[in-house]
Amino acid sequence: MILVALACSDMGSDVPYGPNIYNGGGIILSGVLVGDTTKLNLSFINSGNANLLVWDFYIGGEDSIDFYLDSLENDTITILPDSIETLFIYHSSSSPGSKSAFIQFSSNVVDKGIISYPLTAHVNVFPTSYASNVQPIFDTNCSGCHGSSGELNLSSYDNLMLGNSTNGPVIIPGNSAGSYLIRKLNGVNITGSPMPLGGSITSEQISSIATWIDEGAENN
Repeated sequence: MILVALACSDMGSDVPYGPNIYNGGGIILSGVLVGDTTKLNLSFINSGNANLLVWDFYIGGEDSIDFYLDSLENDTITILPDSIETLFIYHSSSSPGSKSAFIQFSSNVVDKGIISYPLTAHVNVFPTSYASNVQPIFDTNCSGCHGSSGELNLSSYDNLMLGNSTNGPVIIPGNSAGSYLIRKLNGVNITGSPMPLGGSITSEQISSIATWIDEGAENN
């Protein structure tokens, strides 16, 4: 979800509070399969005391054909003070690879002009396999501490999915960013040290695990 926080004030001028993008400046889709349609939320929050207007929605870029908007794309959206409105963006691709585009729009917030955010989708032909793509990573990098003797057992799919943490679920199917395992591997919003100790796992391996989670964390 792209969450855009803007404020429109009637105290003589418009006062911008952002935009704040809580996913790092755009949206990146992983775990997307060829032919699948994914719906994304573009949500606007107006924290000011005057109506916020957004219009002239446009999707451009190299792979803009893979992204499209719902019927509101030609409308002006009015967001009342202390309110939220949502526009839906859809993605579907007929070929694999990394797809890049951007969405831009205008608003009545002073000093903002045309606002633009990147859209990226990593599209696969086949789902990521737990047996072939994920478990071997655990066997090579994690089983020394997280086999039968570790508090979190990574020796099998069933043992992995039993895992929980006081800092959040180890695996949340469909949500790699919220899964504590990915946060621990990336060293983001964690307690203690990133894992595995010594940093033997690669960014490509972490990406494979994240993609598998985003595809639903199936036992495949």
